[in-house]
Amino acid sequence: MRPKQQADDWVWIIDHTVQSGVEKCLLILGVRLSSLPPTHLILKHEAVEPIALYPVKISNGEIVYQQLEDTIEKTGVPRMILGDQGSDIKSGIERFMLDTCYIYDIKHKTASLLKKSLQHDEPWKQFTKKSGETKSQVQQTAAAFLALPFTRKKVLNF
Repeated sequence: MRPKQQADDWVWIIDHTVQSGVEKCLLILGVRLSSLPPTHLILKHEAVEPIALYPVKISNGEIVYQQLEDTIEKTGVPRMILGDQGSDIKSGIERFMLDTCYIYDIKHKTASLLKKSLQHDEPWKQFTKKSGETKSQVQQTAAAFLALPFTRKKVLNF
């Protein structure tokens, strides 16, 4: 809630929270390029500031664009935005662009490439099916820590 410094070296990190019920939130975190640790150190959560949190029931490119526009008042135009390729986030950022660089985050990029390369691989399909079954069987037992996490499935609301 505290005021942020207006500057031209902000990097916004944006993503939607996991949907809970009918709502989800667009979270915008920020870090100043001038505040980044030396290159041999890892960026820690203490270096990142919460900039904005926008709860929504519906999200699309126009809504994300408006949320980004509203956030300019807090920090100024960011130098970069780091986000995933979700259709609403991507189209909102592309409309917003101004003098901003859009960076696709490495976690989502890697997952997308891996999914594309393994989508027709039968052993991989069997592995993910069995790991999901195992997770269900052990999630409330002492062995729960051994189970792989569920793969996230997007739910479309019409």
